[in-house]
Amino acid sequence: MKKISLLTVLILSTIFLTFFLPQISFSQVIYTQTFDGSNSLPNGWTTNSNSWTIDSSNFSTGYNGASGLRNVVVQNSSSPAGKDSLITSSISTIGYANITVNWGARNTTHFSDSGSYIQGFYWSADHGTTWNGISYTENANNSTWSLDNGGNSISLPAGASNQSSLQFLWMASIATSSSGTYRIDDFDVTGTVATDVPVVAGSERFADIYFINSKVIYIAMHRAFNEAVTMELYDISGKLLDRQMMNSPNLTIDALAFSKGMYFVKLSTASQQMVSRIVVK
Repeated sequence: MKKISLLTVLILSTIFLTFFLPQISFSQVIYTQTFDGSNSLPNGWTTNSNSWTIDSSNFSTGYNGASGLRNVVVQNSSSPAGKDSLITSSISTIGYANITVNWGARNTTHFSDSGSYIQGFYWSADHGTTWNGISYTENANNSTWSLDNGGNSISLPAGASNQSSLQFLWMASIATSSSGTYRIDDFDVTGTVATDVPVVAGSERFADIYFINSKVIYIAMHRAFNEAVTMELYDISGKLLDRQMMNSPNLTIDALAFSKGMYFVKLSTASQQMVSRIVVK
């Protein structure tokens, strides 16, 4: 009987685990905004010509998670005519895939009387240089609060995963009149944390990242690169803890002082990037 080598067993086992066993994952809220902190837009949120404002009237109600109190609104009577944008602060999705968003909305019966409408909802991973449209169904003009898109979470493409700075934009087209508003509340961004964070789409896994004696993070490149490689270390909240240029094929990071929990190592070149999850126990 022919013997099967250990290498063959390892290869077959790896193929089986990779393609036939399901990946263990769980969904987690990455970011939430209820607009209840003050009478001003949240820190980092922006709007053109003060067109979107915080308001405490017509507070959110009637859907699961409605926070009440304040919301953000664009109004036919006071917002400038034309294109009025609302842009979120930068949100990190490092270590997360399958990004989804949802929010509560109240679209009044008179908002569209003069021709006003919500032109679209967009996302950007390059600080607003490029805005990508997202297909969804806007709430009806019935002056009733409900979760947008028929209550279904809005899925983003793979390009929104593992991003250090993701932003979103609502664009309202306003035709001035005496009445009519569109309101937003309880904006949530959700992602899936997997046991092995996938490589960013279009890239390859070009390094091994692992612990040595639970005290040192060791990064070993698979091959030499002719372009610069940047290492970034993030905690579970997306906070950048360390950034270094890799001047050699290997890099060690002292993890002795790290608290227990999940961390993410991101390696980037001009043409590709990868993210790997590590857990300090």
